[in-house]
Amino acid sequence: MWVMCNFYLTFKSLSFLITSLCIYFLVKCISFIFAGEEFFLRRDLKVRAFRTYHVIPSQGYVVYSVKQKLKDEYMGLSGNEIKNLKSSGVEITYTTATPEVAFTGDTMSDFILDEANLDVLRAKILVVESTFVDNSVSVEHARDYGHVHLSEIINYADKFKNRAILLIHFSARYALETIQEAIAALPSPLAGRVFALTEGF
Repeated sequence: MWVMCNFYLTFKSLSFLITSLCIYFLVKCISFIFAGEEFFLRRDLKVRAFRTYHVIPSQGYVVYSVKQKLKDEYMGLSGNEIKNLKSSGVEITYTTATPEVAFTGDTMSDFILDEANLDVLRAKILVVESTFVDNSVSVEHARDYGHVHLSEIINYADKFKNRAILLIHFSARYALETIQEAIAALPSPLAGRVFALTEGF
């Protein structure tokens, strides 16, 4: 219980930072990259744009941590041996890119089924819109306006491999309590790893 509470508090405190970072990436990258393209923020951090589905052209962003790892065949060598190989021009490392945070912006649920977006569903944290959260609005209505309904997230629950999912962009028609109740009622495997960003709501 303590671990879960601690994670919740940590996640809640990070939610503002995550959202701010996503906005920063949007502002800095939107004029530079298109869906499928990448932009390095620094050597160990890059952003890839991915296609989303809205009533106007739209895209989301995945932030990756980038690391250089020693190739298996050089494991166990001494520091001097590795240094000598490197100075002689041997490529001793390979690059890994781990999806850390994904941010969808406005979209329909179609992004979930897009094969090009697998990293979005594997990012440690997914920030995704869920404009509508109850049966007062139909899925069809949500789709007509280019948005996600919480019931669609439930229907696709098995596709989300994210450690945590942060829901944003709730319709102003909802009271805070309605959103909280909808999140609290989520079934497994979503229960306990889906949170609502409702700061200032």
